[in-house]
Amino acid sequence: MVLASLAQIPGRQVHLLRVRAVLRVMLMVTESATFVATLPPLLSAIRISGDGGCRIMLDIPETEMGEAMKLLLWREQVLRLTVEPDGDDQPYTNFD
Repeated sequence: MVLASLAQIPGRQVHLLRVRAVLRVMLMVTESATFVATLPPLLSAIRISGDGGCRIMLDIPETEMGEAMKLLLWREQVLRLTVEPDGDDQPYTNFD
């Protein structure tokens, strides 16, 4: 969304191409993204769809956004996810 909105600003086409190039170079170095997140306290955080799939919503703190932004470049790819508890046994905290 951020990249798409930048593309609509006149004169930002070249800047947008540079941003994409930098992100692609970052992904060549690392083919994974690791960040902490929580499931939001919403009934719709995990939605089961009628076709047998599901959609999961995550709250990601600002400190983890660099890693999470890698997902933008992988939007049209199949991703393999491994989810595990952080292990610090801290209760849920809202990242807002």
